[in-house]
Amino acid sequence: MRIFLLSMLLVCFSLNAQSQASEIKRFVIASEIHMCQGEALQECFLVKQFGDDRWTDYIEYIHGFEFESGYEYVLDLKIVPLKQPMRDMPSVEYHLVKIIGKEKR
Repeated sequence: MRIFLLSMLLVCFSLNAQSQASEIKRFVIASEIHMCQGEALQECFLVKQFGDDRWTDYIEYIHGFEFESGYEYVLDLKIVPLKQPMRDMPSVEYHLVKIIGKEKR
């Protein structure tokens, strides 16, 4: 019985620690896909943090988001750090929380 309770506590602790490690930020997604260099040349989203004037970051994939070319999006994204990212791969994952805006460009 003690082992079961200890196991349950460890699971709850690890889930809580993982949720605390992630954060939600607001990003603007450009209206067109851009090419970026990872392991190979690939399509990526050109993004900027909401309120920033400079397009700076590339995000390869946003879980739960379907991009439609020609529209600029404002999104709330959950940023989840990866515990053991693969070599030369992003160290975080992006998950759609909410679409705040979608504007034709």
